[in-house]
Amino acid sequence: MDLALKEKLLDLPELRRRLRQLRWFKRAFKGNADLVAAHLGIRAEIDDRLLNEAFFAWVAAIAPVQHDESFDRADRILFMGGLALRELLRARPATILVEERTAPADDDATAQIAHFWPEGFLYTNFCVCAIVAVHQQEFGTTLELDQAASDLRTWWSYRENVGEDENISIAFLDRFLGKEPNWILPSSVPERRALSRLGITSGRPSD
Repeated sequence: MDLALKEKLLDLPELRRRLRQLRWFKRAFKGNADLVAAHLGIRAEIDDRLLNEAFFAWVAAIAPVQHDESFDRADRILFMGGLALRELLRARPATILVEERTAPADDDATAQIAHFWPEGFLYTNFCVCAIVAVHQQEFGTTLELDQAASDLRTWWSYRENVGEDENISIAFLDRFLGKEPNWILPSSVPERRALSRLGITSGRPSD
């Protein structure tokens, strides 16, 4: 993954709240697209109407959890990021315009993945950067990416499964951030809340 956006997001105070405002959400998403273009040669056109659609669908989806103090805080951040990813994949606001003609080097996992599935990479990279930045602001620690995030075979499965049901993107995002996914009901708020309280979604007991 390309975490350059994370460093820029960290400069914004109260990032968790700002991202729930349309103008900041759009600014961050378009900033991510610019960084992906600069670093990986993948340029995208962003449809504002579809990006707005994704944002408002996300705001509606997070309503049951954003103020729920019974929800594990760290997992709540991750789950809300997963819901954003799902809505971006549903709305598809990005259209890829340009890709580098030169094939990525075999040892450049990020480039390989980005060129394999540019749209999916763009949406996922944005959500990962936002989650990692918010987590660092809230807890003062950095989330480490799992090796699955750099595994092209995992991304093949990710793309194939999302084509059938965008909800599964929530489980893959959990996997990329080293959490134990709920592959059966990844978008279920009651189940996520219950498992979160037991520490099951993080793969270890909650603090």
